[in-house]
Amino acid sequence: MPHGSTPDKTCFLQAPHHPDPTLVSRAVGLLCGFGLLALTATAETATYYVATSGDDGNPGTLATPFRTIQQAADTAKGGDTVYVLPGTYPESITSTTSGTATARIVFESQTKWGAHIIAGSSFSAWWNDGEYVDIINFDMTGSAIQEGMTNSASYVRIIGNHVHDFIGTGIDDSLNYSHHDVEYIGNVVHDVGEPGSNQNHGLYLATKGGRIINNIVYRVVGGYCIHLWHAATDVRIAHNTVSECGSQDSGGGIVVGAGDSPGGVTLENTRVENNIVIKSARMGIYETGKTGTNNHFINNLTYGNATGNFVLQNGDVDQGTMTLDPKFVNPSQDDFHLQSSSPAIDAGVSLADVSTDFDGTLRPQGSGYDLGAYEFKSGGSLRGDLNRDGKRDLVDVRLLIYMLLGQQPTTPEADLTGDGAVTLADVQTLIKLLVGF
Repeated sequence: MPHGSTPDKTCFLQAPHHPDPTLVSRAVGLLCGFGLLALTATAETATYYVATSGDDGNPGTLATPFRTIQQAADTAKGGDTVYVLPGTYPESITSTTSGTATARIVFESQTKWGAHIIAGSSFSAWWNDGEYVDIINFDMTGSAIQEGMTNSASYVRIIGNHVHDFIGTGIDDSLNYSHHDVEYIGNVVHDVGEPGSNQNHGLYLATKGGRIINNIVYRVVGGYCIHLWHAATDVRIAHNTVSECGSQDSGGGIVVGAGDSPGGVTLENTRVENNIVIKSARMGIYETGKTGTNNHFINNLTYGNATGNFVLQNGDVDQGTMTLDPKFVNPSQDDFHLQSSSPAIDAGVSLADVSTDFDGTLRPQGSGYDLGAYEFKSGGSLRGDLNRDGKRDLVDVRLLIYMLLGQQPTTPEADLTGDGAVTLADVQTLIKLLVGF
């Protein structure tokens, strides 16, 4: 929708490119009638597209896309969504425009990891300085570049990205101690850092009130796979899988602490729960610096960490914490799913704000939450059961439409046609499955 237009509040699905929208339109009408689909079009919002076949002189529509993500970042305003089509983008991006709490700016790879950013000559592949921004499902590399993604703003969500092969930190939080509420959700970060440096980490957070959930971080050289420091209080670290972190001289699995920040911040109200940390060159889970007594380390699994699985100073360790082999499916091939015999299954504390795993599988699948980024699910999956509750219903159709409209991250199961993208054809296929033809 172009800037300047003001639609009525309605339940809608715009799909002019689909050759046969009749069935989909009926489904959307049905969902609206049942109150299951309540999508509101806000004033002055737009959807932009970027493609390797585009031109930055274009208006950024699907038919006439931009060529660079940077052009889209310079154009997008609060409430806008930018879809980046599959392809290689040799650029480094700086996004500075802010959205609002009700009108976020969304940058999303149209297919997960299909938009591949090869960073240029700047410090980061992507530097974000805009508030209320989501960056979703990109693949980023840049062996000569210091960092993958750097954020310097509040209310930012970095979701589902694949960040790898950087000489510095994978996803970083710049030392702007005044910003807060930054989330790292469902990212894969690996093969970052360089020998001899203790300043390169997998995920780094320096500010208050963040969440680090369902990430997979491994082969981080020199530093920590997950690192809280400076003013990083009131943070939740949960359901992450961490492997092969640090070197003999520095680093390790997960470190939490405070220091070197204005006002002498003390780490408080931070929770480290339901994580798996294995094979660190030094410590597994480590508490250091200025920390208080109200930090909790609950139901974590640590195993095979060279100089100690837990090294704490003021935090408490729940009885659910264990030191056992997690029995991953194939860790040598970077497959950190759980075998059926894993002690991590049903071993976690229930977390109301973590309802799905890295794959989008509902938690819990058994009698309790599983540890790490993956929830173990026995048996086969039902095609079209997108929320994995064991049945196909209108809730799955609603979820698929949310994915199509960019209001929900896509999952592999949503590509019901197998064409590598989530389109209206998938909605049509799901409706056919639902009605039985």
